[in-house]
Amino acid sequence: SREQYVHRLGRTGRAGAEGKGWLILGPFEQLFVDELRGIDITKDESLTAIMNKSVLDETDDQMQEMLERVQNGDKKLVKAGEASYSAFLGYYLAQMKRMRMRRKEDLVSIANELSGAMGFRSAPSLPKNLVGKMGLKGVQGINVSSGTSGGGSGRRPQGQGNEDRRRRKPR
Repeated sequence: SREQYVHRLGRTGRAGAEGKGWLILGPFEQLFVDELRGIDITKDESLTAIMNKSVLDETDDQMQEMLERVQNGDKKLVKAGEASYSAFLGYYLAQMKRMRMRRKEDLVSIANELSGAMGFRSAPSLPKNLVGKMGLKGVQGINVSSGTSGGGSGRRPQGQGNEDRRRRKPR
């Protein structure tokens, strides 16, 4: 919202000091900018270039290591990834009207793509009771676990579409 944006940006400069803030949005969030009427927001082409630039080999290697740890079932990273996936869905389900998104399947598809970027070979499972509370029962793309706590690991049984979603750069 406009109020949140002003509040967050205001935190960048305190006690008379100047501050600078960057607003980085995914393509599905672009409509949020419409809510900021009257605020001078200019697109920073240098930031866009940085965001679209290839990462350094060292950073890429570190990211590959983290992705592999998720895929190999690192409990701490998997749990954090599952929590992020669930929180993402919870937040954006409440924002669907603002984003003019009509189908929950579209949001789940975005969340599942994000889970792939986090190293999951398939979207994390959500507890059946949480799926019900979120209003996602029967929504295509949701993986449901029978328990009341988080679902699967980053692993997927062999032969079930192990597409490599990671960006690999030629060396």
